[in-house]
Amino acid sequence: MATAADMSGRDAGSGDGATAGTELLDCDLVMRGGLTSGLVYPGTLAVLATRYRFRCIGGASAGAIAAGVAAAAEVGRRGPNAPFPTVFSNLVARLADDLGGMVDGETRLKTLFHPAEPVRALFEIGWAKLDGEEIEGRLLSLVGRLARPTLSRAGLLAIAIGLAGALFGGLGAAAMAAAGAGPFAIAVALMLLGAASLVAALLPFWTARRRILADLSPPFRAMAENGFGLCPGVNPAVDPQSTDAMARHGGFADWMHATIQRAAGRSVTDRPVTVADLWGTRDPWAPDRAVDLLLTTTNLTQQLPHQFPFLERSSSFLYFTPQALAGVLPARVIAHLVETRNPEFDIVADGVTYHRLPRAPDLPVLLGVRLSMSFPFLISAVKLFECPAWEPKAPDAAQPRPSPCWFSDGGITSNFPVASFDSPLPARPTFCINLADLPPGEPAEAERVRMASSNTDGIRAPLRSDLADGSFATFLGAIVDAARNGRENEQMTLPSQRDRIVTVLLDPRSEGGLHLNMDEEALKRLAGYGRAAGLKLIQRFHPEGGGDREAPAMTWANHRWGRIRTSFAGLEALALRVAAGWARADAEGRTVADMFAAADQKGTSYPFGSAAALRRASQAAGRIAEEAARLRDAATPRPDTSVFDGERRGPTRRGREDGAPRPTLRFQLGPVGLDPRRS
Repeated sequence: MATAADMSGRDAGSGDGATAGTELLDCDLVMRGGLTSGLVYPGTLAVLATRYRFRCIGGASAGAIAAGVAAAAEVGRRGPNAPFPTVFSNLVARLADDLGGMVDGETRLKTLFHPAEPVRALFEIGWAKLDGEEIEGRLLSLVGRLARPTLSRAGLLAIAIGLAGALFGGLGAAAMAAAGAGPFAIAVALMLLGAASLVAALLPFWTARRRILADLSPPFRAMAENGFGLCPGVNPAVDPQSTDAMARHGGFADWMHATIQRAAGRSVTDRPVTVADLWGTRDPWAPDRAVDLLLTTTNLTQQLPHQFPFLERSSSFLYFTPQALAGVLPARVIAHLVETRNPEFDIVADGVTYHRLPRAPDLPVLLGVRLSMSFPFLISAVKLFECPAWEPKAPDAAQPRPSPCWFSDGGITSNFPVASFDSPLPARPTFCINLADLPPGEPAEAERVRMASSNTDGIRAPLRSDLADGSFATFLGAIVDAARNGRENEQMTLPSQRDRIVTVLLDPRSEGGLHLNMDEEALKRLAGYGRAAGLKLIQRFHPEGGGDREAPAMTWANHRWGRIRTSFAGLEALALRVAAGWARADAEGRTVADMFAAADQKGTSYPFGSAAALRRASQAAGRIAEEAARLRDAATPRPDTSVFDGERRGPTRRGREDGAPRPTLRFQLGPVGLDPRRS
């Protein structure tokens, strides 16, 4: 269990290299999204940086912010300018404390969110709800202010009809008092007419309903025009030339820009930190990039995930306009995009000039962070444009008009991309920082930082949704979460995955999530959880970490051996499918070997470029099939036994008698991006 000393971070060392002479090892890092829950990460980064150098960093949403800052800090740490060699301990570690500081009577975290003026009323109502205030009065006030003329006219007409109804009803009551046969019939008629008039008093509102809705639509229409969000990210009142002003008074995009620039040892007026700065080269094919950054964003228009920095997909070009990015990114970052784009790709359509996004090395890190951090409805989505094909045209020729593509939160499609940097046979650890709610019924003082305590711990997926209350909102939330996180939740149960994941549990009533108004004390608690998570990872996986006293068997060697077992078992299963498919003939009697052996490839898709290339591929494919067949024959009897996955039958209730890890890993086909190193 993490101690108070662990939570304070006093055992983590005072600099970015904890002890004199300690060599920094390499590690990869993946961080889950979670809006303000991401304030756990500065403490984790600062502690891990005392023992590790971050080589591959990934995340989505709030995890993307932490990933961008960590990547920029690695640029600063290897840079020549003091005090940036200690950037993690001097800048990153203080981020949560800085956001908890007060600015004009509010926490800095709260002031990061500057609504666009046309939607300020909606923002204030939403903020009041987050503060726990009663908002019915505010809503009625907004409705009255927007629809006053229409409501006034309908109300006057309704009053007139209602008074007439009251008059008829009164006359009916007077006639009823006369008690004669004639007056009785008249009384009934008058009272029915009065009742009908009172009902008719509602008709003016029903007739004016479309007009009332039209009166109420401007803020919602403005919200759609504002990227379907309340806050675009830039505070237009802040001085764009001052790093301190952007960090203290800017919107969240201003703050992210200032923080990333500071981490790399630059000001906001300097060239933005780019992907090439992280790589240490401009060559995407370079064999050893210094830092790889992989951020997830969601293309809502095409309903696809994209990964920064290789945002474009096959046969799809992405464009931008400075006008569409104004307010979403600081002006200096937009200017950099314009300066580094290739003007040969510019498209002019209907008087608008569209610029193709620069190549991956020139993309600013802030662009990737902002694309991934677009929390729906609160934070505006980013409008880019897609063109399916491009070719240079004469100036007077008609050019295609790129189609708008809205990019929103990376967490919509993958909130915890645990497999981002997976290697079948890793030489360095990939740490995954998971954020989750404290389970119902557990006290606030319960242990908040947890990892698998044994090789079998974590096979059973936790209960993530409590549907016992019968709430439709909870049910719908569970549907959404299962749709976007199902694949990641499944991967988290795999051996050699679950033991490298540290989970930080936050109290959903007061910590993280949409709690944009957390006080300084709450922010300090989150930073403490983050430091404890970093220390636990160091204890388990670093050779000088001392080991985890609560789970001494859970080490880097144990993790790596588990990955070896699962990877080779998965490869064996894949090889068996290859061996079966190689020898199987189709309806025309041809096997895969026959198709490779055919010198004439006419009538087939994707032919090899030359006879020599075909011959080389045919020979290599034959050798692969032969080895697959040998592997198939190495374990008998089939299918009861395998070489790497042990006995396939006879498992005990709590495990496998042969020690094989469970559940078994599966390799399957999937599309890859345009990153040449990952393709």
